[in-house]
Amino acid sequence: MFKRFSQMVVCFGITLITQGCSSIAKGVTEAVLQQDQQTYQRQCRVYGAPFAGLNQNWSNQHPYQDRELRLLVIHGAGDYPSGYSDAMSFSLAQRMGLSRVDARPRKLELNELNTGEAPSGSTASLGQLNVSRFRNAQDNRQLLVFELSWTDIAAAEKTRLAFDESTAMTSQRVSVNRQLKEMVNMHASDPMIYMGPTGHQIRQSVETATCLMTQASWQQLNSESSFDCQNHQQQPFAHDVNYAVITHSMGSRIIIDVIQDAAERGEQGQGFNPAFKDKVLNIYMLSNQLQLFQLGRPSPQLREPDSAYCSPSGAHSEQRLVKQTRLVSITDPNDLFSYTVPQSFVDEFVDPRLCPTLVNVVTEVAAPINLFGLARIAEPMAAHKSYFTDDKVLDVIVFGLNGAMSSDDGHEACEWHDVVD
Repeated sequence: MFKRFSQMVVCFGITLITQGCSSIAKGVTEAVLQQDQQTYQRQCRVYGAPFAGLNQNWSNQHPYQDRELRLLVIHGAGDYPSGYSDAMSFSLAQRMGLSRVDARPRKLELNELNTGEAPSGSTASLGQLNVSRFRNAQDNRQLLVFELSWTDIAAAEKTRLAFDESTAMTSQRVSVNRQLKEMVNMHASDPMIYMGPTGHQIRQSVETATCLMTQASWQQLNSESSFDCQNHQQQPFAHDVNYAVITHSMGSRIIIDVIQDAAERGEQGQGFNPAFKDKVLNIYMLSNQLQLFQLGRPSPQLREPDSAYCSPSGAHSEQRLVKQTRLVSITDPNDLFSYTVPQSFVDEFVDPRLCPTLVNVVTEVAAPINLFGLARIAEPMAAHKSYFTDDKVLDVIVFGLNGAMSSDDGHEACEWHDVVD
């Protein structure tokens, strides 16, 4: 009896407190959280040799010389409709001094016609490719952003989970669990889809987007005309063109799979643009998941050292895919879905024909919150999805190590560890 009475007193007291002091508690809480976010400087560490960013493409440029950078953006698990990277694209362009944007971006529906593999009457969707063009006032610098959305490929598979999101099921879940279940259905299903037969279509989508990025001119990127990537004879561009890739979450695994497949086909003349052999390809892996998707998979069969392919005097230098692939892994330590990359992983699981080098950037993209001095927490989904708009991440992508070493109101300058071989 006394126990039950004590419980009633406690409940009554909690009710009075929550009802009578809710406005005061809310004000105090918001004040504490705002003050903490204003004073907390997000930390950052860089592990790797000095590296340049996208701005390097304009270095040593003659005033009358035209240069172009082509950037492919590949999303990961979740629902990413067309336009998901627009804010990032404009921020990158602004940092690169490109103030002009084309009024009519290209919107392409990818299908198997682009690959030359579709049977008669069949045009299976391979997603959407949006291409935005940014230029400087002098019109001698140009950035093309190729934003790929392969969400539609996985959407057909996800319909099998539709009943789990119906009213009959969701009405039986409490609100927090309902939101968590929706997140699981939306995000956890994509890795399973990718590792199954549908993964071929996703890789084909990225491969087609890569072909268009490396081979099609701005004029050829037209929704009203087809571009057969498999049978297209590459014509050299009239000006200097370089390439880079930005991935998010499982997008890092997809692009490496596509490039390594291209290295395998390269011996038959069906690999990447041959001009890549003399290019440095920067791949910025936001919320990297290479290791997660490597579990249970074999390493490449090649056992020759990188120098056999990447050194000009190497025995197999003619088989290399690119001059250098710089893997820049950017991860928030509070991102539950992201992993830094050890050099041992690159040595064992990345094809040496990619001539890989590694940089790890560990930075907080979601500011931790101080709960009245008791503990710090960082919202997990914010730590996973805020890379595209984080100032430090954007500075690293554009300015490289110099961007990492800068500081602002929300970020400290990165602590740099020069990793030597």
